Amino acid sequence: MSKAQITLQNIVLNGGDGILFNQLNLSISQGMKMAIVGRNGCGKSTLLKLISKQIGIDDGRLFYQPGLTYSMLEQVPDLSKYSTIFDFITDGMDPDLDYKAYAWLDELNLDSTRDINSLSGGEARKAALIRSFYTDPDILILDEPTNHLDIESIAWLEQKLKKLRSTIIFVSHDRAFLANVSNHVYWIDRTKGHLMKKSFSEFSQWQTNVLSDEAEIQRKLDKNIEAETIWSKKGIKARRTRDEGRMRALQKLRAEKSKYIKQKGSANAKLASGNASGLMVIEANNISKSLGEGDANKCLIDNFSIRINRRDRIAIVGPNGVGKSTLLKVLIGELAPDEGHIEHGTNLTKTYISQSRDDLKPKMRVKDVLSPEGGDQIMVHGKPKNIVAYLKDFLFSAEQVRQPVSSLSGGEQCRLLFAKAFANPTNLLILDEPTNDLDLETLELLENLLANYDGTIILISHDRAFLDAVVSSTIFMHGNGKIIEYAGGYTEAQEQINFEIKKQQTTTQKPVEKAKLAEVYQAPVKTAKMSFKDEHRLKELNDLVPQTEQLVATITQQLAKPNFYEKQPTEFSKLAKKLDHKKSQLEKMEDEWINLLALKEEVELG
Repeated sequence: MSKAQITLQNIVLNGGDGILFNQLNLSISQGMKMAIVGRNGCGKSTLLKLISKQIGIDDGRLFYQPGLTYSMLEQVPDLSKYSTIFDFITDGMDPDLDYKAYAWLDELNLDSTRDINSLSGGEARKAALIRSFYTDPDILILDEPTNHLDIESIAWLEQKLKKLRSTIIFVSHDRAFLANVSNHVYWIDRTKGHLMKKSFSEFSQWQTNVLSDEAEIQRKLDKNIEAETIWSKKGIKARRTRDEGRMRALQKLRAEKSKYIKQKGSANAKLASGNASGLMVIEANNISKSLGEGDANKCLIDNFSIRINRRDRIAIVGPNGVGKSTLLKVLIGELAPDEGHIEHGTNLTKTYISQSRDDLKPKMRVKDVLSPEGGDQIMVHGKPKNIVAYLKDFLFSAEQVRQPVSSLSGGEQCRLLFAKAFANPTNLLILDEPTNDLDLETLELLENLLANYDGTIILISHDRAFLDAVVSSTIFMHGNGKIIEYAGGYTEAQEQINFEIKKQQTTTQKPVEKAKLAEVYQAPVKTAKMSFKDEHRLKELNDLVPQTEQLVATITQQLAKPNFYEKQPTEFSKLAKKLDHKKSQLEKMEDEWINLLALKEEVELG
């Protein structure tokens, strides 16, 4: 590594709630692409401002190589004094560099003459990114560069950053972006900094080792790890075990979804609904939707069909402006389709978490969001639980419970919304960009919460790592109304799309290979048959599944009765075991029912 460009020695900086940095040390050298990570409120953005000389320090020393040039992307750039995109990007800089701006604008489909005030959040972000590396600075500082960007734009940004000669220092919560861009990671934890000289893809294991080493040192000193951290050596191992189990369960869901998508044959196929109450959540048949009038009319959904069953985890992805929110609203019944039919299952209770956070009032106390009527308890899945204890599960301290919502960071507000949502009885969870503002620990918390959620999930997200970790299938909106569902997360969906593109390109160039490629891409077609035994079993399940669901609900209500455990501990234990057994039975029956129903449809389609 070359000579250090910036050196921080024993930096001390006080924040509003105490010491933010204590004896922080860091050496930044040319060629580093360093990601800064840590919990919300640990000082990531503050460190960027410190490095860029926007703020001073309380103690320590800073060294800068003479003559360095800087460029910084703020989370919310000031566009007010500019008229057009081009004015904002160039800002009176070297006109010889204009060709770069025009080339990048063309790549991102931005008109250089557009009024700066007419830009969407994503378009403004693209313009600000071009401005930040327009002059090829020595030090490029980026604060949440992927905010408001769709997945295609994020991929474009990754490629540009890899090619820049600048030293890059950036903060992001997008784990795929972190892994693809970084070659160093600086982790801020409890006022200290830890440097890893590898890509973020190695971070999880490295972090585990650092924390385990700290735990061992503390043990030898006969002290406990500081109360502020949620980590412990035992907790790290338990978390890793849970994650492995969660991913195994998710792979099973994806395998089932893949089998179902292949069996249903046609995108316009319709499965009979109502036979097994509670299993079908949403069924869309040949729906279409356009917005705008005259020449501005735009087809967003064209003859799309899908069946969403209980416990499906469905993601809607695609470029900004393609109609993701419109499709979501049509599916959940907030917007009527122009053509086609939407049917919803029985007994649905929806919970919608939007980006706006309208449910949170700044002056409300945190506890009042969960208990508007007052008191120190909240009903969680039918059982009373202390609010402080419940919020600790969502990484809140006891002190924060009585603080106003306005004192929370964006990520903490998201956590509070999740706590409220998961306390209420719900079987359909709708999430619009749920990962915005979340730190890595909260992302992990959310993934585990969703993995253990017994209902159905429909979400919109640009976070590729989150999609890969959570969803069982991906609805990809390709534009002009073309929508296709793929089994698996974003990466698996993209692999299937790339394969199809490659297949089409190959068949166009070599028509004689068409038959062979079809054999590779599609499994051999088999004639589906449904035996008498299968038909009889399907009829049985049509009755057994709702009966078992009702029994599970009844037992759950019995167990939730006040003081039941104290008065009848033996009976409580028996019922709890019976509930686990019936839930296991129900899951197996539902899997069997879905497979038989798909087989029946395949037979009917011929």
